[in-house]
Amino acid sequence: KPLYDIKDLSSDIDAIPSDVDVLMIAHPQHLTDKTLYAIDQYVLKGGKTLVFVDPNSETQQMHPSQLNPPGMPLDSNLPKPFKAWGLPMDSKQVAGDRRAARRVNAGTQQHVEAMDYVAWLSLDQQDLNHESPITADLTHINMASAGILQPEKDAKTTITPLISTSVDSM
Repeated sequence: KPLYDIKDLSSDIDAIPSDVDVLMIAHPQHLTDKTLYAIDQYVLKGGKTLVFVDPNSETQQMHPSQLNPPGMPLDSNLPKPFKAWGLPMDSKQVAGDRRAARRVNAGTQQHVEAMDYVAWLSLDQQDLNHESPITADLTHINMASAGILQPEKDAKTTITPLISTSVDSM
């Protein structure tokens, strides 16, 4: 199947092309209401969607671009569709997990000390969904400042978590 980039289709699209089997949306920013509506309609018609959103893109912060110059918001989200789907994300929060905390060097140049940094996660097989072909063969994944997506109790949309934190998380 062809791969499309929303930027290739224009930033203001009326509909997702009918030959799309899976829609992958990575770090969505600056999408128009018309494009958000097209995404919502695709999902409501049973379209499968992978959405990668970020409450704090450390990569974007370190590597600004013309589209995202320094000082621009670092978060990505689909607030209107997520709310409609019963899957809100608070762009002001990141997941912290004591069990999955990455070891980092902290302290001063004279006294470097290894510490657990709970906002950078080192997730392993027990945190990954092995029923999904997307994550079935993964054994380990590292994430920095990962967002929190938790379905609302009355959500009507089928949501399949691919990566989860432990019971030692907030």
